[in-house]
Amino acid sequence: MPDELAKVLVDRGILETVAPYWSTKYEFIDRVSKKPPFYKYGLTFERWIGLWSRYLIARVSGPFKEVFRACTGVVRYSPDIALFLLPYLILDIWVFNEDKVSFEIGVIRREMIGVLERTRRNSRDGTSTVMAQAIFRLLDVLWSWVHRGGEGASSAKRRPLDRFGEPGFKSDWPKGRMHVRDQSMNCIGKLALAKAAFICSAYSRALKYYEMHVRDERLSNMKHFASSAGGGDDSQIDWSDGVNGQLPRLTQEEIAFLHCTLVQMDDPDAIDGLQSARRLADFSPREREHVAELAHQGSWEEALDLYEASLNNHSMRESSHGLVLPQRAKRLLRADSGATSEDDGYQDRVTTWEAHHGVLTSLLNLGHIETALQNYKGFAQKSRAMAVSSLPVALEAAWQLQKWDDLEFLLKSCGAPERAKKDGPASAFRIDGRLFSSWATHDRVKVLFSRAVLSLARWTQGLRAGGGALAELQAFQEHLDGTRLLVMQSLSAAAMESYERSYPLAVSLHMLRELEIGQETILRVHEDPIKSFSEFSDLHRRFELTRPSLGIRAPLLALRRAILDLTGRHGQMLESARTSTLTQAKIACYQRNFRVAQQELRWARQLGLPADELHLKEAKVLHAQGKVFDGLMHLEGSGFGVQTEAEKLRLQYGLGAGEEGGNGKAADQKPSERLTSAFRRKRAAKKLLYSTVWLTEAGLKHGNEILDRFDLAIEMQPSWPKAYFALARYYDLLLEARRREIEMQVSASGGTEGSLEAGLAGDLSLHGYVKAAMSNYARGLEVGSGGALKSKQLFQALPRLLTLWFEFSSLAAAVALSKPKGKKRHESRGAREKRQLSSALREGCNDIIAQSVPRVEGHLWYTAQAQLLSRVTHSSEDVAQIVVKILIKILKEHTLQAIWTIGALANSEHDERKVQGSRIVQAAARLLRNTGGECMQHVQALRDSSNLFRSFVKLASFLPSEVGNITASIGTGVRLENFIVPTQSALSVQFASQSGRRSADTVYEPFLDHAPRIRRFLPEVDVMRSKAKPKKIYCETDDGMLVKFLCKREEKGDLRKDSRLMEWSIVVNRLLNQD
Repeated sequence: MPDELAKVLVDRGILETVAPYWSTKYEFIDRVSKKPPFYKYGLTFERWIGLWSRYLIARVSGPFKEVFRACTGVVRYSPDIALFLLPYLILDIWVFNEDKVSFEIGVIRREMIGVLERTRRNSRDGTSTVMAQAIFRLLDVLWSWVHRGGEGASSAKRRPLDRFGEPGFKSDWPKGRMHVRDQSMNCIGKLALAKAAFICSAYSRALKYYEMHVRDERLSNMKHFASSAGGGDDSQIDWSDGVNGQLPRLTQEEIAFLHCTLVQMDDPDAIDGLQSARRLADFSPREREHVAELAHQGSWEEALDLYEASLNNHSMRESSHGLVLPQRAKRLLRADSGATSEDDGYQDRVTTWEAHHGVLTSLLNLGHIETALQNYKGFAQKSRAMAVSSLPVALEAAWQLQKWDDLEFLLKSCGAPERAKKDGPASAFRIDGRLFSSWATHDRVKVLFSRAVLSLARWTQGLRAGGGALAELQAFQEHLDGTRLLVMQSLSAAAMESYERSYPLAVSLHMLRELEIGQETILRVHEDPIKSFSEFSDLHRRFELTRPSLGIRAPLLALRRAILDLTGRHGQMLESARTSTLTQAKIACYQRNFRVAQQELRWARQLGLPADELHLKEAKVLHAQGKVFDGLMHLEGSGFGVQTEAEKLRLQYGLGAGEEGGNGKAADQKPSERLTSAFRRKRAAKKLLYSTVWLTEAGLKHGNEILDRFDLAIEMQPSWPKAYFALARYYDLLLEARRREIEMQVSASGGTEGSLEAGLAGDLSLHGYVKAAMSNYARGLEVGSGGALKSKQLFQALPRLLTLWFEFSSLAAAVALSKPKGKKRHESRGAREKRQLSSALREGCNDIIAQSVPRVEGHLWYTAQAQLLSRVTHSSEDVAQIVVKILIKILKEHTLQAIWTIGALANSEHDERKVQGSRIVQAAARLLRNTGGECMQHVQALRDSSNLFRSFVKLASFLPSEVGNITASIGTGVRLENFIVPTQSALSVQFASQSGRRSADTVYEPFLDHAPRIRRFLPEVDVMRSKAKPKKIYCETDDGMLVKFLCKREEKGDLRKDSRLMEWSIVVNRLLNQD
C-alpha cells in the first residue's frame, strides 16, 4: 500500500478495515442483482449506500480502479467506508469515462435527484432523511474539490489531479473531460436541494442552497439581458447584490421560502432584515408569514386572533356537506402510501388544519391549558384526520393539567408505537388499524413522553393504594428508555446541523432526567416522608441553566408541578417548584408577556407563596405594564399603605429604640420569633423601597418624606445593597435637576463655560447631593462585598461613583486654575469662596473614596480597571494617589488577572503614565513579597511582565516587507508558566449570583479556580494583510490547547476603532460563550 494512501486512511480512521482487503488473494464477483435507481426498492440506508457503491466500483476506469475493486466486499457491510469512497467513485466516472454521454453519468444524476424527490414526498421517513443527508455530504465534498481545483477545461492544463482534489496522488486530468464534471455538478438544481434540506430540518443548509439558487437566477437574468443588447425588459432584474449597503430586491416566492427557513432557524435579526426586504419590494406580508412572525416573536394573543379569524373565513367557505379538509390534513393518514400533493409552493393563507393547530398552540403558550384541551375535544369530533395531527398538543395539555383519565383515553386512540428495528426508536404509531408515521420527531417525543408520565402517575396511585404496581413501573421504564432513544437518535443528527436545532432535543433530555428524578423521589417519599433529599438542592440550578424562554421552560415547570402533586407536596420539592415559578414569572415580565406572568403568580399562590410576597410580585407586574398607580394601590391594599408615616412604621417593626427593637421586646424573643421578625422586616423593607421608588416615578412625593422612607428601608435591612443604590440614584436625580437649574440660570444671564463652572463650584445644595450620592453608592458596594452583589447592581453603581468623583474633582481643579496670577491681580470675595467650596467638595469626595478602598473588595474595583487607568495621571495629585492605591490593591489581590492590563502600563510610551505604572508594579510586588508563600510566583510574574510586554511591543512594531509567515522569539528568559492565558473566562469576574457558581457551604471565588497557564509561544507568526501588518501569534497552554491572539500596533491610526472592535468581540464572545 502506498504511504500516501496509508496516511489518508489513518486520518480517516479506516486503515485497519481496509488493510486486510488490500493484500487478500480472494476475488470479489460483482453480483448486484438489482438495477439502478436503487432508491426505489425501499431499502435501508446501509443497503442502499452499499448497492450504489458496488455498482459504481464495477464501472470505474480511472488509475485507481484496482484500489476501488479491492473494497467491493467491505462497502456492503460498512456504510462509513462507502460514504468515504462515494465521491471518489463519482469523480472517477465523471472524468475518466471515455464515453462523452455516459449512461453511468445519467444514473448518478437520477439517483441523486430521485433521493431528493423521495425525501420531499415522504417528509417524515427517517430513511429518506438519512439518504438525503448523505447526498448533501457527497455534494459538499465534490463542490470543495471543484472550487479547489478550478473550474472549466483550462484547469486540466494547470493542475494535476491531487488525490481527486486533495494533495497526495499525482495524476493528470484527462483533456476535454473537465466540462463533463462541471456540467454534472450543475445538473442538480439548487432549488430542489433547498427544499429537500428544509424537509430534513437542515435549515442552515436549506438557506445556503436557496441563496445559491437566487444568485444563479440573478446571474442568468443579467446575462440574458446583456445578450439581448438592451432590448429586453430589465424591470425584474435587481442590479444590487447587497454588498454596497443596498438590500437586493426579492420576489414574493423567494421571501416566502426565506421566511419559513429563518423562522425555523430562530433568527430574529434575519427576520427583521427580511421584513425590510419585503417593504423594499412593496409586498405586504401574506397571512401565513404574518402569523408565523407573531408566533416567533411570542405575540401569542395576536397570533390567536389571526388563527381564529382564519377559522371564521374557512367556515364561511365550507360546503353544506361538512368540513372540507385541506390536502395536507387529508394525506396525514395515508402518508406511507406515497401519495402526495403535487403542489410544492407556499400557500398565501393558513389552511384549516394549520388554523386549528395554531389555536391550540397559542392557547397552550398563553397558559389557557384547559381551554386548549376542550377546544381539541370539540373539533376532534368533526375531523378524525385533524384530531390525529394535533394529538401531541392535546396530550401535552392533558398531562400538564394532570387529567390522567383524559390522557389515558387520548393515548388509547393514539395506538401503540411501532419500531422499524427491534432495538430502534419508535418510528410510527398504529392508529385505527393503520400505520401512521407522519408526525415530526418532536411530536413523537411528546407522545412517548406522555406515555411515560401516565405510567408514572398510575404507578404512584398503585403505590399509595398499597399495591406493588410493578407492571406500571416496568411500562414507565420502557417508555422512558424509548423516548430517550428517539431523542438521542435525532440529537446526533441535529447537533451536526446547528445548536438551535439541537437545543429543544437537549431540553427533552433534561425533562426525561427530571421525570426519572421524580420517580426516585416518589419512592423515597413513600418510604420516609420526613427525610430530606439532596437532589432538590440542584433542581433550581438545573432550571436556571436552561434558556430563559417561556416556551422552553413552561413544560418543564408543568412537569415539576405534576411530580410535586404525585409526591404529596414534599417540602423541599414545594420550595423548588415555588422558586422556579417565580423565576418564570420574572422572565415573562421582562419579555412583556404579562398574562403568562400573572398565570405563574397564580401558580405560586397555589404552591404556598406568602401573601405579602405575592402582593409585592403582583405589584411589580402592574408596574412593568406602566400601571404605576395600580401598583401603588396594590401595595396599599395589601396592608402596607403608602401614606403611612415613617415613624409609625418604625414602631410597628420595633425600630424605635435602637437595634434590639422598641421597648426591649426583641431581646426577650425566642430564636424562631427573631427569625420570623427578620423575614417580616425584609419583606416590609422590599415593599417600602419599591413603593418609594414608584412614588418618585409618579411624581406624587419628593423631598424629606421620600428620604425618610429610604432611610427606614435601610434601617430595616442595613446589609441590603439595593436600598443604598436606590437612595443614591434619588440623590443623583436631585443632582441632575439642580445642575439643569444652574445651567438655565447661566444661560439666561448670557454666561460662558467658565461661568457655569463657577456656578457649579459655589452651589452648596449641589455639593450635598454629590457627596450623598457618592456616599450611598460606596456604602452599597461595601455591604455587597463578599459575593452578595449582583453584576447588574455593580455595573450601574461603580462606574457612576467613579464618574462623579472624577468629574467634580476636575471641576475643583479647573476653578483653582482660574485664580488670578501675579501680585497685582485681586481675587474677589465670591470667587475665593467658590474656590474654597470646590476644594472642600474635592476633599469630601476623596475622603469617601479613600474610606471605601479597604472596605470594597478588590475584584469589584477590578471591573472598573479601564476607568481607573484612564485617570492614573489625573490633574489633581491627591486624586491620582487614590487611583494608584486602588490599582495597587487590585494588582496585589488578583495579580495573575490584573497584570495583563495594569502591568502593561509600565511599558507605556507616555513618560508620566510609565512612571505611575512602574510605581504600581513595584508596590504590589513589595506587598506580595512580605506575604511570602505562593505569592512569590506572583512576584516573579511581575518581574517578568516587563520583558514579556516589551517583546510584544517589538513584534507589533516590526513591519515585514511581505505578508506571510515569519519567525519570532516571544517570552525568551521569561517563566511563562507563571502567567495565565488571557482569555475572556480567565479574566472575567464570576459573580456569586450567577447560577452554578456558589452553594451555601463553599467559599466565593471571583475568578476561575484553575485557569490554564501559558506553556510557550510558537515561533511561527502569521503576518496578515493590513496596512499596520498585524500579527497572529499562537499560544500553547498547559492543558494542550492552542490559542490565537492578535498582536497589533497603531502608530498613526485611531486606537478608538481598535477599542470599539475589541468591545464588539467581547459582546460576541459572551453571546457565543467563547473565549
